[in-house]
Amino acid sequence: MSAAEDAALSLSRLDAELGVKQPNVYPPLRALEEAGILTAKNEHQLGPFWRSDEILSAIDRFAERAGRRSLG
Repeated sequence: MSAAEDAALSLSRLDAELGVKQPNVYPPLRALEEAGILTAKNEHQLGPFWRSDEILSAIDRFAERAGRRSLG
């Protein structure tokens, strides 16, 4: 798994990789969202995804320094 994949979670991925069923995952995800750690967004008509914008920004900055990505 790439770091970018680790920074965005879907419910199906949590279920498959961690064995956490959908009804049980909402309360912890909501708590992380309320604490400002995760951001929820509905994307690509696949349902909600949770991501850490701080981690994604750090990955983008690293890739830019490594000469692997142009953010412009």
